[in-house]
Amino acid sequence: MKDTVAQKFDAIAIKYGIMRLYFYNNAADVITECETQQIKVLGINSFKLSARGIQPFMEYSPDYSKLEKHQTWGKAREDIFNYSEMDLVFEVVY
Repeated sequence: MKDTVAQKFDAIAIKYGIMRLYFYNNAADVITECETQQIKVLGINSFKLSARGIQPFMEYSPDYSKLEKHQTWGKAREDIFNYSEMDLVFEVVY
C-alpha cells in the first residue's frame, strides 16, 4: 500500500536522490492519503531548497514513531501547518 501513496503523488514530488519532497499543500495531501489508507506517518523531515543545494532542518523534523497510528495524521498536518510560512519542503515518512 505504501507504494500507492508514492505513485499517486509522483508527478508533483520534488525528487532529490531517493527522497520525495513536497511543498506544504502537497505534503498535507500525502498525509491525508496516508490516513485514507490507514498508513502510519512516522515523521516529517523538513528541508530548505536553494541554488546551492538542500539543507535539512532537524528542529522542524518531528518523529511520530512513538504515537499511536491514529494520532499521527492530525499531528503531522498540524506541524507542517505551523512550518508553512518558513519556505520549507517536506518529506513525509511513512
